[in-house]
Amino acid sequence: MPDLKTLFRPLSLAAALVAAGGALAVAGCGPPKPPKINANALKKKLPKPSEPVAVTTRDSNFSVANTGGQRILDAQVGRMEGEVQMESGGFQQPVKMHGAKCLLYEKGKPSINLVTDEAVWDDKTKTLTTQAPAHAVTADKLHIIDARRAVWTGNDAHLNLDQATLQEMKQGKPDFTAEGPKALVVENVVTMDSGGKARNPAGQQMTADHVQWGMKTGKLQAHGNVVLTDEGLHISGQRLNADTELRRGRLSGGTRTVLSQKAGARMKKNKGRKDR
Repeated sequence: MPDLKTLFRPLSLAAALVAAGGALAVAGCGPPKPPKINANALKKKLPKPSEPVAVTTRDSNFSVANTGGQRILDAQVGRMEGEVQMESGGFQQPVKMHGAKCLLYEKGKPSINLVTDEAVWDDKTKTLTTQAPAHAVTADKLHIIDARRAVWTGNDAHLNLDQATLQEMKQGKPDFTAEGPKALVVENVVTMDSGGKARNPAGQQMTADHVQWGMKTGKLQAHGNVVLTDEGLHISGQRLNADTELRRGRLSGGTRTVLSQKAGARMKKNKGRKDR
């Protein structure tokens, strides 16, 4: 098919004159007169380059794959706004999504279901950024994630969270909770390098400068000003290797134990029962 740009290429004034003169000579009308050419009118007749068009869609569904063909995102969107380049048929700028339900993939497999009232999808960087609080559930439905803001990069399946709360569920109830101002979730491992705290239903709590939690393994590691609290018992140190029950593990690095009067009395009472 001929190129439209070639078909509609504007002729130079000299070329137009030569073409007109040739036509008149063939007709036997003598020497040609220079034709009058309106350059502005000629420009108006030529097709203009395609410009982006603002588009709003409702109740949209779309999927995204990486360069290797692996699925990285499925999205259901109540309303989507963006600019479309008519020649390519694709969104040219990041698109804004309202009422988004997104299935995030990791290595081609479903990983996390994320819901938010407002988000932006950047197809060039394959990045999803929520602009409203995000609520997510892992594909196995064992962990719940809530954050004020979430940024997910599809190419490496990294989920960055602000003001994050992550919970491990057991029989429909929280069995372990970790909170922090920042959290990174990669391959079912949660890393909090800006400080974090954790607790379980039994009442044990932990705070530390750096926290790492394996959601699949249940392993808990922390370092930097680690403090364990359990009903008036405070144990501090610098490094902790434990599990989410916070009962089995090892705390090292200048450990120090502080007992409240109530906790001390309870320990003496329990010791007396064992000695009988």
